[in-house]
Amino acid sequence: FTTIRCLALGSPSNSRNALYQLAYVVEIAKFFDIDRVSMYDPVFTSKDVYLLESMKYVVEESTESEPKETLYFIPHAPLELTNVILNNEKPAYILGNDIVSHTDRYTKQKLYDTYPTISYLVHLTQKSRDKSHVVDDNEDFVPVTKRKKRGKKAFQEPTLNYDGQEWYFMTATVSRFVESFRKNDDWGNSFSDLAYHVLE
Repeated sequence: FTTIRCLALGSPSNSRNALYQLAYVVEIAKFFDIDRVSMYDPVFTSKDVYLLESMKYVVEESTESEPKETLYFIPHAPLELTNVILNNEKPAYILGNDIVSHTDRYTKQKLYDTYPTISYLVHLTQKSRDKSHVVDDNEDFVPVTKRKKRGKKAFQEPTLNYDGQEWYFMTATVSRFVESFRKNDDWGNSFSDLAYHVLE
């Protein structure tokens, strides 16, 4: 990475979680020896802007950056914002909420209709998971099927067609942080649900 693009941080002067997340950005920048960090959140106060600019960070709504060299840090961004970022900025590397787990409350059709790019991302991760769970013919494995209850039809998700659109990525992998962050820890839920997304 040559650049960090931080969006939806919150206000570090008013939020303890945002302050911890900002400290994490500082650590990531140090680790990768990055001196180009840009940030934007409409909730930034004049104090926040002063703090960030004094740290030599650029505060701007949009920026020219090379997606394949930029780490996007978007902690706790809602799905609608994540979908906009995916469409507008086309990031290849995202550190933020596990996008897949945050779509559980949607049916496949609803997700496809509401957030098509996120729907495609979830579809790709599901495909790769299915491939990794293919059973070898030589394994001692007997599939067990449930007996159907008479008179009731099970709900079937519709088959969605992702082929008719142009996507900027063809594969998606999501790696969740294995550390279990408890809300009563000093940093609260600043890093809960954190995952690393690679879109290529």
